[in-house]
Amino acid sequence: MARIALLSSANTDEAARMHADLTIKVPLDGVGMLEFHQIDEARAAGRRAAEAALHEAPSGCSIAALDL
Repeated sequence: MARIALLSSANTDEAARMHADLTIKVPLDGVGMLEFHQIDEARAAGRRAAEAALHEAPSGCSIAALDL
């Protein structure tokens, strides 16, 4: 079941990249799919990735709209 979810997620990610101005890949090494106790680490990694991606983003994408 988990494999189906991962394959479905990969297809969704690919479709999103085709239509998005910006996508952000969050490195979550060591955080498993069911590791809910690591939510703070995952959230912090997401914030760091978003901030870095927006600083390198094409014009039209703004970090000012986010509450980082």
